[in-house]
Amino acid sequence: MTQILVISSFVSTSSVGGSIAPATLAHLGIDCALAPTTLLGRHPGLGSPGGSAVPADRLASLLEGVEAHGEFDRCRGLITGYFASPEQVHVAAATIDKVRATKRPDTKPWLPPTKALIIVDTIMGDTEKGLYIREDTANAIRHDLIQRADIITPNLWEFAYLTRTDIHSLITPEDIWKASHALPCDALITSIPTKIGLGSLYIEKAHNAAWLCETPKLQGYIPHGTGDLATLLLAAALCENYEPKDALARSIGGTLGVIDAATTQQLKDLPIAASGNIIRTPHKVQITRLH
Repeated sequence: MTQILVISSFVSTSSVGGSIAPATLAHLGIDCALAPTTLLGRHPGLGSPGGSAVPADRLASLLEGVEAHGEFDRCRGLITGYFASPEQVHVAAATIDKVRATKRPDTKPWLPPTKALIIVDTIMGDTEKGLYIREDTANAIRHDLIQRADIITPNLWEFAYLTRTDIHSLITPEDIWKASHALPCDALITSIPTKIGLGSLYIEKAHNAAWLCETPKLQGYIPHGTGDLATLLLAAALCENYEPKDALARSIGGTLGVIDAATTQQLKDLPIAASGNIIRTPHKVQITRLH
């Protein structure tokens, strides 16, 4: 059975970060082990969140327990998300090294044999706020995690930050594709403004390909957590041996469907528990290959 390890935030009352991983992946029949980097009451964007970050030594101890239980041995995918300190990032990097050193009986044809899939969700900022984590933490993500990743999933602002590109020069998907040559791994870049609405671009380095998915921008309040959900659905599909372009379609189609349900019902959070059918049978979206 597929197992995915998630190292990210836990927020008690908001459908964001690692909080949504167990329920989301359970809809797809995938086991999830969650190692929280924070223990918060609500999303910080809503006001004082309560709780605090998990000390790095406690995070490391928690992951030692996960390893002792044999979870590294059957881990097919590892997702990293939000970090509150560079020390937490160092713990995650060490965990990636341990997981990737563990041999497995099967793998994806586009990855080296016996390697777990490593997905780094580079949660660090956006166009509205700029960098919203500590700069030393962002630098640790850049130096310690990007080089270890098979795939990163930044929004457009984070992509520009990581590639040291002027975001105003990233006008078209082709511009983003060219800038992605500075990356050492595949990437799913989200929140790209397009004529249709929003675009998501998957850069597949092994085949020098770029796959674009455009969707209309939905009206109304969009809850937090959409990027977290897209990353989870992409990881799940890739770990289940979908080709990258098909994994992109499932990721964006599923996320679009859940957002649509939230806006239709005027919800303040993504309805993860009630969206099993949408996640298993995502909305149809069009995927175009750039040339």
